[in-house]
Amino acid sequence: MSLLRLLGGFCGAVALAAAAPETGEIVPRLVWQGPDANALGAPSRDGRWFSYVDTASGDLAVRDLETGQSRFVTRKDPRSQKGEFAYFSVLSADGKTAAFAWFNDEGYYDLRVAEVPGPAESPHPPRVLYRNREAGFVQPCAFSPGAKSILTLFFRRDNISQIALVSTGDGAVRTLKSLNWIYPKRMDFSPDGRWIVYDNLSAAGAGERDIFLLDSGGRRETRLLGGPANDLFPLWSPDGREVLFLSDRSGSMGIWALRAADGLAAPGEPRLVRDGLGRALPLGLTAAGHLYYGLRAGQTDVHVVNLGAAHLPPPAIGDSPGRNSGAVFSPDGSTLAYLSARGPENYGRAQHAVLLYSLERHSSRELPVRLAHTERLAWSPDGRRLLLAGSDRRARSGLFEYELESGRTRPVVLATQGNGRGLEGTYAGNDEIVYVRPGSPQALVLHGFKDQADRVLYEAPGNLHLAVPAVSAGGLRLAFAQVQPDGGGKGDILLLAIPSRKTERLLTLPGGRVIDLAWMPGGQALLVGTEGSSGSHLWHVSASGDTMRPALPAPRRKPGISVHPDGRKVAVTLGEDRHEIWVLEHAIAPASRR
Repeated sequence: MSLLRLLGGFCGAVALAAAAPETGEIVPRLVWQGPDANALGAPSRDGRWFSYVDTASGDLAVRDLETGQSRFVTRKDPRSQKGEFAYFSVLSADGKTAAFAWFNDEGYYDLRVAEVPGPAESPHPPRVLYRNREAGFVQPCAFSPGAKSILTLFFRRDNISQIALVSTGDGAVRTLKSLNWIYPKRMDFSPDGRWIVYDNLSAAGAGERDIFLLDSGGRRETRLLGGPANDLFPLWSPDGREVLFLSDRSGSMGIWALRAADGLAAPGEPRLVRDGLGRALPLGLTAAGHLYYGLRAGQTDVHVVNLGAAHLPPPAIGDSPGRNSGAVFSPDGSTLAYLSARGPENYGRAQHAVLLYSLERHSSRELPVRLAHTERLAWSPDGRRLLLAGSDRRARSGLFEYELESGRTRPVVLATQGNGRGLEGTYAGNDEIVYVRPGSPQALVLHGFKDQADRVLYEAPGNLHLAVPAVSAGGLRLAFAQVQPDGGGKGDILLLAIPSRKTERLLTLPGGRVIDLAWMPGGQALLVGTEGSSGSHLWHVSASGDTMRPALPAPRRKPGISVHPDGRKVAVTLGEDRHEIWVLEHAIAPASRR
């Protein structure tokens, strides 16, 4: 897993600073955009610094929001720590210490702290506070007043999420509450340290979230705010009198505030602070009441393109423009199954709906798939089912199958150590699929629906990774990529004859990352998609490996291609993922003005 795959791509560079108006409407201001801007950090209490992940190295850094200069908090060894990287981070109230998640050498996240270096200092060695394989994922959310502990979310491998306090002294853990597979999108300490505010689903099976308060001892919990609206990403005001949160209660996503005292909401309705923020992610409040938030500003659309075309056509799907991706043609070529981002913004992964688009009627309909997250789609050869990579609402990750006629969704293969994105896999026939089994070594496995048996077709040597399996029509040949784990070294495209399991190398790529493989009709050629420093490229490669030529000029193409049965056109996703950091100054007015 690489950091760039988690964060996506970003572009541009700017640093702006301005004061909010004394009266009138509060206007958001752009603070930072550029190749390193990401919403995985938080502002310091004084608003001077912002923690973030350096996308080039994977190290943790802090950015001076006044000067635009950065300092590295960690400096990993590029050889011995090649696959490691920082993830979520928060800063202590004095801005001198950073707590952060770190993807470690054993393939899971631990919790670390490090001093923020001074102007002429080198990074200080970080200290591992908590490391437990069973925890799987950790997210530091806030330092307690006095910085004695860190409010942390654990998402364990058994799909239990926990609200916990981790001692900054000895790393001791005190679990306050377990939430099964559901996890808060945001948690925060009250300034007096007595309460923890967080969001959670309003009820079992619901999609909307409410705001809850939990006392810091984990004994008393109250619902601070409920109702039909989606209320999420809560933060305490600096004086502890209000909770700021994101909500769609006005019809669009905006920032609201609710007065609270002694674990209860004060009389009165929430007040609107600012409406229409778009795909926002609240990240933190400063002592002056300035709200910093991330904004997902990039857009993606599905295009149907003739191979070899010099120009790209407009998007093929008019519904929900800028939020569509991952389209695949049905076996008869009449329909596109695709993903469309829905609901409020989320860290890392967007919530996707699965839709069918009729190329003849130019209309879409949504399928009741009922998964928590869907990453990729594939059609069964008979066109009656879809294979879905992702995770369900019980936090089980893997491959699922959706039957179009009955509307039922069922698990096919579940990962023992899922990350929510599911497994890479595709149909090898109406009754079989091929998928990549994670672990060491990775393997390509043929799974039969009738006997529920798994048969290993190929095991990767050493620590090489397998990716993008593609099965030819008739299910006789399998193409796949075998690459270095970080995706930066050379990679091989291999062909495997499924009946005999005989494997041959089709070609070797000198660098970059293989992001797509697809067979052309007839099985005489493949489309190979690559991504590197010069952008994305799509190549037409003969199945004998003797010819290779450009197939499509699409430098801003996202992973995922599908070839039409006529062999003349492909469905591709064009666009980019981009984060920007914004500030809503004086989102919380001084107590004297409230």
